[in-house]
Amino acid sequence: MFLAALAISAELPDLQTFDGCPVHLLQVEAAARSKVSHSKPKYFWPSARGEGHGASDSVAPFDLATSLDWSWENPMGKFASSPTGVAIDDGKNIFMTELGALRKFSPAGEELWTYARSSRSVEMNNAACLHEGIAYLITSDGLVHAVSMESGEAVWVKAAGNGTDSTNSFVSAQAGRVIVGTDPNKKSNSHVAALNSTTGELLWKYEPEKTVWNFLASFPDRESVVFQDLEGKVYNLRLADGTLNWKAGGIPNSWTDGSAQLGPNGIVYAVSHNASEPSIGGTGTLSAYNASTGSLLWQKITPKPPNNVPAVGRLAGSQSLSVVQAVGLQDKQYEFLDVYAYDAQTGEQQWVFRGPMLSTMLPAGDAAGLLDRTFMGLRPVTLPNGWSAPSIDGNGTVFIGSEEGWLFALRDLDQDGVVSNNEVSSFKTNASFVGTSAPGIADGMLVAATVGPLFVFKTLEG
Repeated sequence: MFLAALAISAELPDLQTFDGCPVHLLQVEAAARSKVSHSKPKYFWPSARGEGHGASDSVAPFDLATSLDWSWENPMGKFASSPTGVAIDDGKNIFMTELGALRKFSPAGEELWTYARSSRSVEMNNAACLHEGIAYLITSDGLVHAVSMESGEAVWVKAAGNGTDSTNSFVSAQAGRVIVGTDPNKKSNSHVAALNSTTGELLWKYEPEKTVWNFLASFPDRESVVFQDLEGKVYNLRLADGTLNWKAGGIPNSWTDGSAQLGPNGIVYAVSHNASEPSIGGTGTLSAYNASTGSLLWQKITPKPPNNVPAVGRLAGSQSLSVVQAVGLQDKQYEFLDVYAYDAQTGEQQWVFRGPMLSTMLPAGDAAGLLDRTFMGLRPVTLPNGWSAPSIDGNGTVFIGSEEGWLFALRDLDQDGVVSNNEVSSFKTNASFVGTSAPGIADGMLVAATVGPLFVFKTLEG
């Protein structure tokens, strides 16, 4: 039953190709008649992980206290939206996924359109991605939605499975494929599914050995996709049909709230929590694998659980790539959370930032937003990750949000191995961040979605 790749395709006459994928002639004609542009602009932050590594060449403002340009909150209540991720297109328009809707904002903060969920019984807890004029998202009923980035109208809506779990996962797209986690088994998804990005046709499903949690797909090239399961085992599949290329690693009977991240160096970084239950603290493991072969390159024991996806990029003062990994046991009062940077090639520790302690029983915004979310028919509490996913800008600054409601900008300017004092910029949002809500980066712009309001920071040029 395990490792079953299911090719789901019907034999259709008159097959042609459209957007690099074989489709029926009638589908080609329908797509050609649609108003959706299939040009390939370069988006500033096309997914909740940017271009796929959690890093950007664009430079965002470092001084967060003086660069807030605008903020937005749902008129129905400060916590009535509960955002789960942001993306930014080539015009610096912002696409915010929230539990109840996908919203598009202009760079100046005008709400341009809202694509709302079909009913109060479903949520949009997976961060949407942008791909060739379309925003792709999945709702908790297992329906994948292709939404025109221009009009906010559905291009197609297709089923990927019988649902998707309640964790904060990522929707990803590459080479004519949309990749999602689906078919919940208790609390996590039992399958990874691929749909045709043009038509929504379900192309294949794959069942990993263990379920996937906070699912994130990365693409080493246009032929393959990598991800990890909840034990930290990494899988590389053929993007065309979902067959297994290789699998590696993992810690049996363990659990992690994190996800694997591919770096621009062809290395995939996976995380494991060295314990069997989410509530147990202790150490974790950050593992580096060759994305082509699956061979283990190095492993690093983290002093606390690495319960989020890392980012891979060049940090301030360094010419080589680094892996930035947030650690700590979330949603636990009096627990301190930290951020580490490691050399991406060797795993050698470069610096640490000692983050804040959770001073209350629930993360910032969870208790305060209980009535707003209940009124909107959303989950009453979010129980977010201890940190948002980290993001790295073109100056090598790390941006990350904490469960205490602080948004931080970090860089080890003196290279002493500790980020402190004037190397830290911060902004108090009074709301925590879910794991998918990495700060989005564009030229002169930083976009941060909390479990309540949205905050946009700009430089004078931004």
